[in-house]
Amino acid sequence: MTEQGPPASALQTDPDYRAAVIDLLAVLAYGELTAFERLAADAAMAPSIDDKDGPVPPGL
Repeated sequence: MTEQGPPASALQTDPDYRAAVIDLLAVLAYGELTAFERLAADAAMAPSIDDKDGPVPPGL
């Protein structure tokens, strides 16, 4: 049994459906931007290459 969604013309004719789709896309975009900001903040706290510069462990 397959369920079909509303017809493609629903975006053009139903303002409530269109508003709901826009809200859903906005929530998804906000989540993507928030994830990127968290990733950038984590990267800012990562040590730089200069911090890792030190004696080479034996065997390398």
